Amino acid sequence: MATLGGHSAPKDANDNIKQITLSLQKAAEDHLGASFPKFEALSYTEQVVAGMVYHVAVDAGDQIVHVRCYQPLPHTGLSTKLEACKISEAGAELQIMQKEL
Repeated sequence: MATLGGHSAPKDANDNIKQITLSLQKAAEDHLGASFPKFEALSYTEQVVAGMVYHVAVDAGDQIVHVRCYQPLPHTGLSTKLEACKISEAGAELQIMQKEL
């Protein structure tokens, strides 16, 4: 579990994180101007805010993409939103990114 206001330690992606990440593939591709043959979450951190902020390392085929997304609280009825993403080097440590979108 994440500490309120702080980021959790990196952990292996679970089915929920994999599903969230996959739903953001098109938004990430549009933002980065690229097309990825796969988009599978590898690891992530989480931060409890008014909802959850996830930072996810994603296997995008021959590249690693780091994604920041925000999942609002369920009562809002809003969907998870991409807040930042960038192409990273293979083996690079998962980075905590600032919101850019």
